[in-house]
Amino acid sequence: MMGTSQHRALWIGAVALVVVAGVGTTVALAATGQPTTTRTVAATSSLSQPDPVVPPVSTPIAVAPTTVVPPVATTTAPKAPTTTHQAPDPKTVPGCEKGCQVAFSTVLPGDGRLEGLVASLDSTGGETGILAYWVSGRLVSHQVETGGDSTIGDLPQQAVCQGTGSTQHCIVSFEAGAHGGVARLLTLSPHTGVTVTDLVSGDDADTELVDLNHDGVTDAVMRLSTYEPDYATAPQAWQTVLVHNGRFDAPTGCTVPVPGAGPAPTSPVTGNCPS
Repeated sequence: MMGTSQHRALWIGAVALVVVAGVGTTVALAATGQPTTTRTVAATSSLSQPDPVVPPVSTPIAVAPTTVVPPVATTTAPKAPTTTHQAPDPKTVPGCEKGCQVAFSTVLPGDGRLEGLVASLDSTGGETGILAYWVSGRLVSHQVETGGDSTIGDLPQQAVCQGTGSTQHCIVSFEAGAHGGVARLLTLSPHTGVTVTDLVSGDDADTELVDLNHDGVTDAVMRLSTYEPDYATAPQAWQTVLVHNGRFDAPTGCTVPVPGAGPAPTSPVTGNCPS
């Protein structure tokens, strides 16, 4: 029989073998030291193993196909013909065969043009005025402004035209004789030419064309003289005359007469006029 010390030694040895069996060794266990049973113990480890590295899964990204947009064809509309409004040759106007001075040249709608011309009078050596009206380069009408003086006619100075379409209403100022001025109202039409509808006169060639009452229609401002003691030294006044419906109204009045008449008014005046 084994003693107590022998049994303790065998037990310790068995325990050692069990520890060794932790790594997968086949052992026989018996209290007597003789193998009685054989088994395999799977190897385990108390250490934490790192998680296996899983490679990232590549997810395909859907890319929309690129659409090529063809250029849009554009059509440019043809430009309308440009009217040059080239001034006609004054020598084509009767009375200007030897040449005329152009006092004014007013371009009108519908490719029209009104010109004030000054021609020399061979018989007297004086001058006279001519109004010439063209449409599309064609002379529609002309008229000689003979005036009341045998040696000098009414000489055109300036014109203002207004209206819609081809028919125009114009006011034209003239130097009339040696001591006077005239303003004429005209209607211009490609079909009827130039028609004088009204006129007003003053005592000096200085005539202003102004819209006095701001109604969109040009009016006349003219000088009147007191003739005292004579024309050359007499005080002068400005007279304002409004235009309505192609006619001159009665004068609204005058400024106070002063030497040289002073500045021209820009609105209707109502003072007494020289008689």
